[in-house]
Amino acid sequence: MTTATHGLKGKVREIVREMDALRSSNRNPRNIGLREFLSERYELTPGHMYSELGIEASTTVQELMSDRDNAYLLSEVIRDGMLRGMGLAQREQLAAIKRNVISQAPISSEGNGGARYITPEVFLDPVMRGAVQSVFYPDLVVREIMVGQPTATMPRLDLSDASVGNSEEGATIEEGSVTYGSKDIRLKKQAKGIKITYEALKFNTLDLVALFFEDFGRLLGNRLNGEAVLAIINGDQADGSEAAAVVGVDSQRHG
Repeated sequence: MTTATHGLKGKVREIVREMDALRSSNRNPRNIGLREFLSERYELTPGHMYSELGIEASTTVQELMSDRDNAYLLSEVIRDGMLRGMGLAQREQLAAIKRNVISQAPISSEGNGGARYITPEVFLDPVMRGAVQSVFYPDLVVREIMVGQPTATMPRLDLSDASVGNSEEGATIEEGSVTYGSKDIRLKKQAKGIKITYEALKFNTLDLVALFFEDFGRLLGNRLNGEAVLAIINGDQADGSEAAAVVGVDSQRHG
């Protein structure tokens, strides 16, 4: 049995460094993973790379680190496990599947003599909800924007004077205004150090290491969920100037 070669052997260090450069770019940082990078650059999957390098799930951490080039993959194994635990990897994969299925799904019905097809959303959405594990904070934000520094300046729009009102036919339409400004926000860094013994490093396999960090990804996802909810309630300014308004609560004390 021969193993197909794709020219990836000896390029692991180069690939990982290129991904790190994309993630830390000051102009347009991307939270890119190994699967996405290999798909865009080589139209391959991580499975193709692992097969060519002779890496299996039973490969120990020590065996992987014994090769100076392949050792760079350990950080990607850890990162992939965390993304799976957070559910982000499943979101990306299922979103891609959904796009492909919808774009290729035939449009037909019994009404015009053809067979009836079930729309992909009927089964893909429940699958996606079941596969995504602990993270729901992406559903609370409009868009994620990567930044390469601990502080960022963002635009701020005030639409308080742009409310919609009734207007009669031929009447002058009341004008509103939009106030534009900017605000500075400070980003938090979520981190956890891991202490591991030499024996664990020597005898544990890559799949066990991935499972450990998958569990860590669930904990990190839950923490980010809480941070997102707090930001929605309290705003992102230290002085509380953008906190959500409290409605229907009487703060007065009655004797």
